Amino acid sequence: MKKLIFTLIFLKSVSASAQIDLRNTLEEYLKVVESKDAEKVMNYMYPRFFDLYPRDLMVKTLDSSLKDPSLEILLIDSKLLDISPLKTADSVTYAKADYSFVMTMKYLISDENPPPADEVITMTTNIFKEMYGADNVTFDLENKKFRIFAKKEMLALKTPSLKDWKVLGIEENMKSVLKKILPEALMADL
Repeated sequence: MKKLIFTLIFLKSVSASAQIDLRNTLEEYLKVVESKDAEKVMNYMYPRFFDLYPRDLMVKTLDSSLKDPSLEILLIDSKLLDISPLKTADSVTYAKADYSFVMTMKYLISDENPPPADEVITMTTNIFKEMYGADNVTFDLENKKFRIFAKKEMLALKTPSLKDWKVLGIEENMKSVLKKILPEALMADL
């Protein structure tokens, strides 16, 4: 009986430690994303993702979108909202995590970058409202700046071969990609 109690206490302790480690990693990840350092962001990505999309291509794509000379994009106020209990499927330990952030996107007006036409602003506003919800998108006409509040979900993953937790975004349009790199039992949980 004592062995069983000791084993249960040990397992609970290990699980609590894993949850703390996971929370710390996800909070660090959100800070790195805010820093817009594409190389460091990729350090947190689940390695099997790079089997489908090469790391150097992902870095270039992220850099080009975040460092557009006609736009100033800032990611701020990132918060980890919730982490699900840990589960395991085919030696992959995982948890879903909800988080939020604010993205600002300001048009940088110069001789080379004239202000966007009203139609472009209207179209962009409508796209953002569809993506993030009408109440979560504002546009400051005077400063030519969007402010978007977003809530998202990500997947944290760890395998025996990984020293640290890794992440993948959970987007509806990414599920076909995720099916190629994640265990079927895990996909059923998404």
